[in-house]
Amino acid sequence: MQHRIETDGLIDDEITGPDTAPIWGFERPDKAVHDTLSTNDGIVFSNKPGVYTHYLPVAATIENSNAMSELWVEYEDGTKSGGITSPRPYLVIGSDIQRITVPKDELEDAFAAVPEDGSTRLITGDAIEPFHNKYGTFEAFLRDRDQTDDHDTNHVEQLDDSSTIPEIVAALQQVVPDDLSDIATEQALESIDRSKRKAAFRDGIYELYDGCAVCQTPFQAPDGSHNLEAAHILPKNQGGPDVLQNGIALCSRHHWAFDHGWFSITTDLRIHVPDRPDLDGYEAFTAYDGTSLHLPETESLHPHQTYIQQRNSTE
Repeated sequence: MQHRIETDGLIDDEITGPDTAPIWGFERPDKAVHDTLSTNDGIVFSNKPGVYTHYLPVAATIENSNAMSELWVEYEDGTKSGGITSPRPYLVIGSDIQRITVPKDELEDAFAAVPEDGSTRLITGDAIEPFHNKYGTFEAFLRDRDQTDDHDTNHVEQLDDSSTIPEIVAALQQVVPDDLSDIATEQALESIDRSKRKAAFRDGIYELYDGCAVCQTPFQAPDGSHNLEAAHILPKNQGGPDVLQNGIALCSRHHWAFDHGWFSITTDLRIHVPDRPDLDGYEAFTAYDGTSLHLPETESLHPHQTYIQQRNSTE
């Protein structure tokens, strides 16, 4: 059950904000599903047959036995006429509801899970994990299906300096390898403010990779920062564009090593370490020699041979 309701101090304003928030209430039999939800998850629901129409990102989960009966109230001509008829103590506080149009069978195929009856899709952890491994976020899933539906449009060419960073990220994720040979794509990117383009390249790489492409290790500090960096394969000073196929996620250590020649990338996307046993650190790097890069599942956004070959030809 979901609605945007007046919280009126019943729920901490630090969670909901001072005025209203979309809230979903779970009944007691659904406690196990509620307990699996986190801020990485969301709820999809429908108000028309065969299509999911709304997506509610999870901002917080709480337990409050009184909140739903106090907050979910129906009025008729200004007089209270009804409300919920069963306790819903397990609450999901959402951020802004997003309108979507996704056929139910398409979404259920993406989650590789058995459909459930009714308009609400309660997605368990076993289905969420492979979905997150493939798409990262629900927003990335929506962008991926937009890309599939519209391969003939060069979205980068539709960008300009007024485009937002999320819009640039979305366009970069829709670039297919056949677009890379089109110089107009690179010209369109170059017309965008450098700092905005740099941020979009970084955010796009972070969405694709869940760890370093070499060691797969994501280090995170107590302050929330991490050591993952978005590296260009063909450097900007050699004409490398800010397309995601010219990027790779590396931890700070392996980014330094890549920039200073400790390893290169082969056209079959393996790691090549030069034979330099005389240098300190050789054994730490040679352990990765010949191993495959850890890459995102979306093959069209893997490092492209064009940029790998151009970089290797200058080394």
